[in-house]
Amino acid sequence: MNKFILRMMAIMIATTMSVSFVSCDDDDDNASRGVDNGSALTGIIDPESGLRLKSFSQRVLHYSDDGVLESVTASYDNMEDQFTFDYPANKIIETWKYSDGETGTQIYSVKYNNQGYITVFDTDYEEEGYATSEKNSFNYDSEGHLSSCSLYGVIDRIKDGERLYLEWNYKVTFDWKDGLLQYLAFDGEETENETKSSGFYKYKYYYDADYPNKYKQWGIYHGFPSVGDTYFFLPFIGLMGIGPDRLPSRMTYIGNDNQEDPDHKWNFSFTFNEDGSLATMAGFKFSYEYANGNGETRLAAPSVMTVEDGTDFRPKHRHGRHLFGGIPVTGKE
Repeated sequence: MNKFILRMMAIMIATTMSVSFVSCDDDDDNASRGVDNGSALTGIIDPESGLRLKSFSQRVLHYSDDGVLESVTASYDNMEDQFTFDYPANKIIETWKYSDGETGTQIYSVKYNNQGYITVFDTDYEEEGYATSEKNSFNYDSEGHLSSCSLYGVIDRIKDGERLYLEWNYKVTFDWKDGLLQYLAFDGEETENETKSSGFYKYKYYYDADYPNKYKQWGIYHGFPSVGDTYFFLPFIGLMGIGPDRLPSRMTYIGNDNQEDPDHKWNFSFTFNEDGSLATMAGFKFSYEYANGNGETRLAAPSVMTVEDGTDFRPKHRHGRHLFGGIPVTGKE
């Protein structure tokens, strides 16, 4: 595979998990999300029971009494990173403080449809020697599945007297059938300084094992689009449509020749909690709580098993792409 395809695979390899909402095609510039401020984030996975995400891997989510995500704490090897959030109209303001003392702020412009799915997620960031801008849009089918997204961005960086100018424009299409994600197709182009390149590839998903997906959560597996680290966490708290009716057991890579590449394939396995929520995948462990809307919570049923996080997961500190940090790649077969 050429340099462009390898780079795009690295960019596209991310993870996601989402929630089930009543769905339709209508887009509203910022419809209600169940709180007073339409921009605010909540972690509700199942609105009927109040099940919401409490933690995953080494990250713990903290909510206000009215159900808004206030902060995320990430702990690694006696170090702790803190991410806090504010919600002015149509925006998310993230402030981070790393264990090494570095601090910063990122502002995101957001729009949702009237089911709470994100439709626009844009951001700009600038500091001495570094500037980035990203414009991302998302579309959904009538059932609430993510059907396509458009990802555009620019990075302009000067380091050690050398300039890097990177511009990308990607289109990602999701092919669904009978409630299952069949293919994810990527088509894009990129400019690095004076060099332009383009590429096309897709992932194919298989459902050989029986992994019922009660809450239509996304599982962790390759292929979901993410530009750098920016918004990888957002689907975990219900912002990018419903996941498949069952979780996939494996995935393969298909290149320009439309043939599956035997050197690029991945197997997946999952465990579930007693209430049917996703418990573990690829070394990650998830926990949940139930919120009754009055500021009171109770823990969800514990995981049926404990899995050590063997992924050596620590987010990269990448300016302009901070929202909740990054995610590691699950192992290739």
